Amino acid sequence: MLLPGFAEDASIWFDLSIYLSRNYAIILPEYPGKQDKPYDVSRLSSLEMMALDLYEIIQQENWNQIHLFGHSMGGYLALAFLELYPNLVKSFGLIHSTATADDLTKKKLRTRVMEHLETEEPIRILQNSIPALFAKPETHLKEIQQLVNIGSSYRNEALIAFYRSMRDRPDRKHVLKGRKPILLIAGKQDKAVDYKLLIEQSNYPDCCHLHLLDSVGHMGMYESKDQLNNILERFISFQATQKTG
Repeated sequence: MLLPGFAEDASIWFDLSIYLSRNYAIILPEYPGKQDKPYDVSRLSSLEMMALDLYEIIQQENWNQIHLFGHSMGGYLALAFLELYPNLVKSFGLIHSTATADDLTKKKLRTRVMEHLETEEPIRILQNSIPALFAKPETHLKEIQQLVNIGSSYRNEALIAFYRSMRDRPDRKHVLKGRKPILLIAGKQDKAVDYKLLIEQSNYPDCCHLHLLDSVGHMGMYESKDQLNNILERFISFQATQKTG
């Protein structure tokens, strides 16, 4: 199961899902809140509520265990799921994400953006914020425009709900403690998640695979696609043969 980040959708995993689907069944959940689909804001009231939706998907598929990976906000959601349903997770990974809660500065920033979203069109905010997610945005103009379009397809109130769930999430480093196996992937040029946080968090699990990507910001699935694909495939293929930790 691959979870997208804030204002993203399953399309960010298109190449990776094709790569992995040669050997694995892939689930790509979509977040509620897009303008062209039925919308229940209560499903976005917290990461825990969103984790319940994931649980229902797994029950419908009748799966006993999954390999669970989340990008950015998707990592926060994956941590919430792991805390609630640890026995359903065979292996787990954070991709440009962190188990720490927002500090006060980050909370204030998210609150300001939420206030702007009350009155502004999302496209203006996304056009300013998304390029900064790339180490070299000038080489990813097509992908940036695609991400702006995806983010703009969400209702304002859905984006506000996403921000609120991220701002108010608890610290979940304890979820990693004693756990195995854990995969942590970070970009050394990531302005959103400092890779040094992931180095520190790599000490919590009993078994951790840490990968630091050079010349990569927050969007490794675009900035270093082949490397990211290979890391995920090696990790999953090895863990698929191991007993659950």
